[in-house]
Amino acid sequence: MDAAARPTVTIGRLFLALAFVVTAALGTVATTASSATAATCRTLGHAYNIFNGNVYFSGYEGDQRFGVAHITMARGARYELGGNGIKPGTSIVFEAVGPATYFQTVGTAGGNCVVNQRPFFQNGLPGEYRLFATYDVPGRTITDEPVVDVTVT
Repeated sequence: MDAAARPTVTIGRLFLALAFVVTAALGTVATTASSATAATCRTLGHAYNIFNGNVYFSGYEGDQRFGVAHITMARGARYELGGNGIKPGTSIVFEAVGPATYFQTVGTAGGNCVVNQRPFFQNGLPGEYRLFATYDVPGRTITDEPVVDVTVT
């Protein structure tokens, strides 16, 4: 290839290409840093049931350090479900397993890692149930964490 056919690289083009590479690299670093900061919660993850003014949960992030409490509630009783330490932008899925199986997805965690509790009414068949929760915490998923045992009368 002779000199006339070769593409010319000017200082302006070289500077423009270099500026593009530096800008792209800095943008990636900033995005990564803000994602890491957003993935931090002040409390360990836990899902809970509130009934008659009492909060029931077995522990944090599946460790069951408190054991699984047992409560009795009549059909039609009001209770609430929620959680703290939950990865922002994700929800909690509760599953009640007993004579029948019921699923309930509750809220979406905000930037404060809280899924605000929501009220529900007990409409399950009478019998013994175990309430489980599946949720995301920064860095991993907690699957089928026991929350509370419930006798529905």
